[in-house]
Amino acid sequence: MADLTPIPVSARPQKDVVVVINGVAYQRHVSNINFAYSGGGQVTWRGGTPDSQLSDSTQPTGATANITCIQAWDDPDSLVNLMHDHAGEKVDIQYRPHRESDLTFYASIDLMPPTIGGPTNAFNEATIACPSSMPTKTPPAPVAP
Repeated sequence: MADLTPIPVSARPQKDVVVVINGVAYQRHVSNINFAYSGGGQVTWRGGTPDSQLSDSTQPTGATANITCIQAWDDPDSLVNLMHDHAGEKVDIQYRPHRESDLTFYASIDLMPPTIGGPTNAFNEATIACPSSMPTKTPPAPVAP
């Protein structure tokens, strides 16, 4: 077998993200954002004998946008107030893991009400699981050789 050249990895920490919901930039309110896929997987049918079995895999059927944000209730324009006051509304979201990159993920999410409160003497966060369309992405510009 021929030697294979390993593909280099260029992952880096997310330190300067962009999170835009309905045209408003909320990245200063967000400490964690991820899209989790649901549905799909392995489908298996078994007949009455050991050799009568069919298998197939299916694609994900949905997604959830998990957004963790600061509970800045005193700020009327905060993300937590948007989620609370507009729960049930569908909005567009853009997520860019690195501000200087062209890679951007797009989806439509249903706003959900956030958790309220938490420990005393702490900056409380709310993690909101918003039903989402399947995210699409704008690929980054090709890297010059």
